Amino acid sequence: MPSTPATIQEHDISDLIDRVTSEKDRVIVVRDGKEVAALVPLEDLETLEELDDLLEQAEADAALKEAQEKGTITLEEVKAGLGL
Repeated sequence: MPSTPATIQEHDISDLIDRVTSEKDRVIVVRDGKEVAALVPLEDLETLEELDDLLEQAEADAALKEAQEKGTITLEEVKAGLGL
């Protein structure tokens, strides 16, 4: 995957955006020798967001299942257990 320094000129940013949008390239932005960001096609970002939503839903489903199987406790019970 190509990379570019964080200190680039405005016309270089425009060229990078053109590459990302037309060629579907992903470009890593490097600052002080560290990869700190990426320019990606919007479709890639949308896919990542969809995957994140699916993972969050799976985690919520698992937590609900665990609560149903193991039961829950009230806020008052939590406070009492903490001596509050």
